[in-house]
Amino acid sequence: MTLDLADDTGTNLIIGYGSVLFWIGYHDQIKGKSKDPLRVMPPFEIDDVFETEKELKEKGVQIIANAQLSPTKDFYYLTIQDLDDNTINLYSFNLKND
Repeated sequence: MTLDLADDTGTNLIIGYGSVLFWIGYHDQIKGKSKDPLRVMPPFEIDDVFETEKELKEKGVQIIANAQLSPTKDFYYLTIQDLDDNTINLYSFNLKND
């Protein structure tokens, strides 16, 4: 859903059944690339971090942390960086690669 409010614009992502909302907003006081791209790392659940890693590498996406088992050993994750230097975590509870 894209909103265009009088004082604010952005995109609201409703994740799952609406229990998690992720707002990506525009702010006219923010300029240039993020000065601290590791400050916010939004997580997104995907089916398979290993397949996604392969696909993203083929497309030239910068991989910050290769697909790996989490320290808690109950999910896999992959960390990427987008073109605006935002850091994004992708994770999967699919443990078929054990």
